[in-house]
Amino acid sequence: MTIGHRRSHPSPRVARGFTLIELMVTVAITVVLLVLVARSFTEFREKAIVRGAAGDLMALVAQAKLEAAKRNDFVTVSVRGSGSAWCIGLQKGITGCDCTSTTLCDISQLSTGSFNGAKLDAAANFGGSPATDFSIDPRVGMLRNLSGGGSVLLRSPSDRWDYRVQFNLTATAQTNLCAPTGGSAGKHKLSDYPSC
Repeated sequence: MTIGHRRSHPSPRVARGFTLIELMVTVAITVVLLVLVARSFTEFREKAIVRGAAGDLMALVAQAKLEAAKRNDFVTVSVRGSGSAWCIGLQKGITGCDCTSTTLCDISQLSTGSFNGAKLDAAANFGGSPATDFSIDPRVGMLRNLSGGGSVLLRSPSDRWDYRVQFNLTATAQTNLCAPTGGSAGKHKLSDYPSC
C-alpha cells in the first residue's frame, strides 16, 4: 500500500425538494395568471355573444328578403320579448307570428337559447303593427309600411361588461349595425362597429 493514497468515498447527496416559500410563490403566481386569463376570456365571450346575436338578426332579415322574393308574397319578421327572453320569427304574409309561444313561425325562428344569453335591451321598435313586426314587400324588397324602419338594441348578458350593438332598419329594408355611445355604453364600446 502506498502511503498517502486515500480511497475517496462519494459524499452523500442531500435530496432537495421545494421549500414552503417556493411553493407558496408558485401558487400565488399561478392564481394571478388564472384570474387574468379568466377575466380576458369572460370579456371576449361577452363580445362574441353580442356580435353573434346581431349577426343572427341581420341574417334573418336577409333570409326574409330572399323568402319574400322566392314566394312572391309578403314575409313578416317578428321580434318578441325583451331582456334575456326574446326571439325572432319569420312568417309568410303580413301578420307576424309569436315565436315565444309553442306555435312555430312557418318559415323560420330563433329562440332565446340561440342567442347565448344576449339581451334585447327593450322591446323592438319598428313602424309596423304591432311595433315589434315589419313586413317585406316581395315586389320592391322594401318595407310594406314605407314610413317604417326602427331599431333593436342588443347587449351582453353581464351588466358588468355592458357591450351593446344597435340593429337599424330603414324604410327601404336596408340594415346596419352600430355601437351606441354615451352613458355606460361608452365604457365598453365594441370598436369594430361605427358609432351610432
